[in-house]
Amino acid sequence: MNQYVNLESRPLTAEAYVSALATIPGLLDLAKNPFLLTLALEILPSIVKDKQGLSTVMMTRCLLFSMFASSWFDVNKRRLQNSPLNKIDRGKKGQLFDRGFVSQGLNYVTRLAEEILVRLQANSISPVYP
Repeated sequence: MNQYVNLESRPLTAEAYVSALATIPGLLDLAKNPFLLTLALEILPSIVKDKQGLSTVMMTRCLLFSMFASSWFDVNKRRLQNSPLNKIDRGKKGQLFDRGFVSQGLNYVTRLAEEILVRLQANSISPVYP
């Protein structure tokens, strides 16, 4: 955990990350998978803001992905807001924001995930969950 915190400036200490991982029911089991651990570490600061009630947060893969995707779209919305664009691109950016950049992005990735599962099931392929 110290290596993760020392890679770049993080909002939590290594101890705070470990404590949150251990306190939130189901999160430590999800974090055994390296990819899900990465997602968990990225979203933990937003969960820990409300330090009360961490033990009542029931973490699932779906909730973990949803929270990470929401955070990812928020970060990229802020990045787009601050980027210098030409007149045409500024207009397109305005259209994206007017339509709900974050909510539309979440809607898209949710539909994509559902379609992937439908196609896997149609081909009798079981998704692998470590």
